Amino acid sequence: WLSLDCLTAANDAVKAQKTSITTIANFKAQLPVIDLGITTETANKAEIQVKLDEANKRLVAAQAKLAAATTDADKKILTTAVGSWTSATRAYASKIRNIDITIKKLEAAKLAATNKPAELAANIADARESAKLICTKGF
Repeated sequence: WLSLDCLTAANDAVKAQKTSITTIANFKAQLPVIDLGITTETANKAEIQVKLDEANKRLVAAQAKLAAATTDADKKILTTAVGSWTSATRAYASKIRNIDITIKKLEAAKLAATNKPAELAANIADARESAKLICTKGF
């Protein structure tokens, strides 16, 4: 009654159990690294946000001065300043968006690393139950 299918299923269940120990340890080891990445990116975002806020203030000030400028020379200089501060605010805003994307990816990786061990345990239990069923005498 111990068929080749039974032996294969039993071996697969044992291999899955052994492999899961290493896999679960790897997932757990990733969590602090992912948390550090999230913390670092959050700090980077706060730093860039300060720069963006300052650039926005300077942009508004340059725009106000440009609106009040009377000479062509002043208008030319202030137009250049407005263009520069506009570029700076766009660059900082883009960097913040990229940081947000990175944080979301890290959070998704953390969620996966947290949930995968439970999914793995369920798969191992399924493999064990399948092996029991296949190895049932008379099946």
